[in-house]
Amino acid sequence: MNNNALTNLDERISRLEHFLEVDKDNPNILGDLAQLYIESGDVDKARQYCIQGLSLDESNQKLLFASALVDYRLEDFVTAVTKMETLSDSLLHTPHVAYPYAYSLLKLHRSEDALRILKHAYQIDEHEDIAFLLARTFYQVNAYDEAILILEKLHAQQILLAPVSGLLSQIYSDMEEWDKAAYFATTALDLDKHNVAANLTQGYVLLKANRYSDASEYFNSAVMQQAESGRGHLGLAITFLFQKDFTLAEQHLHKTLQIQPDLLPAINLLGWLYILQDKFFDARKIFQKGIEIDRNFGEMYGGLAVIEAIQGNEEEARHQVRRSLRLNGTSYSGSFAKIMLLDKRGDKNQAKMVWENLMASKIDESGKTMEDAIIEQIKDYLSVTIH
Repeated sequence: MNNNALTNLDERISRLEHFLEVDKDNPNILGDLAQLYIESGDVDKARQYCIQGLSLDESNQKLLFASALVDYRLEDFVTAVTKMETLSDSLLHTPHVAYPYAYSLLKLHRSEDALRILKHAYQIDEHEDIAFLLARTFYQVNAYDEAILILEKLHAQQILLAPVSGLLSQIYSDMEEWDKAAYFATTALDLDKHNVAANLTQGYVLLKANRYSDASEYFNSAVMQQAESGRGHLGLAITFLFQKDFTLAEQHLHKTLQIQPDLLPAINLLGWLYILQDKFFDARKIFQKGIEIDRNFGEMYGGLAVIEAIQGNEEEARHQVRRSLRLNGTSYSGSFAKIMLLDKRGDKNQAKMVWENLMASKIDESGKTMEDAIIEQIKDYLSVTIH
């Protein structure tokens, strides 16, 4: 807010407070003052006027919304939503109400409810903030085409160009359309070098090109701007793992899982990191955690199979291999454990056949060591969407 706007805001507040001295019990004046103090950033003062006004008229829509905005600004999204849900439908769908209401719903993981509110508000008024949040919400529910339509319209109109380009880069990254992802990331970063989405996309583009050190810089920039970026910490974990810095890789994987505890690729990656360091107890524990989250994720059983094979428990290893490959016929860990068992029995022809079948999947072994092959497989995680 520029100095002229602040001066004008101060003047409006001063004028209304003068009116309030004359009419102390007017809830509408109290509501207007609360709104102005929210706009000025003085949330405590706004709260005082809300309490005073609601004690006079507990159903006053202006005061209820102002009170909800106070909670929204204080990131008490549960209370904010509870209050906003008492507002009239006509008020809820206006852009200045729909935005904080939908944003709060998103924070409470109620994406479908947020989408309903935003779509209705967008039909009434294609306000740029509503449009952008609607696109973000479409993206969050994996409706990429709908998100792209809105974002490309905003982009063509040169509206919110850096945020729009950043989000487009992230969507195209998730779709693995890397040329478009790189183009929009560069566009966003030329306008705003701190754009989180663009930094993440650029990091993954560079990671795909095996430029690990350069990728780390972009992931680190994203994390510096947004400490709770699961994508940023996962990106850093992968770049450090590629560079064989297991200590830093583990730190960032733990941070990723603090942010998103049920993220199976990060759990699987941490399990393999423990295997690479001979921490078999920790590896077993993390794979079992993954199974508790999703019993149909074959890589977890494959990881357990590798541990059993390494420790000489062949019968249990074969059991876990069967479970892994039944769930996912191209499971990297299950296939590798099977090769370990076949090699142990001296059945080289069968082992070679299994290995060739494995090579028909996305993994490109091409003379790499076991450790290099595991790390190469991690690139499949680049397509994992972490919203």
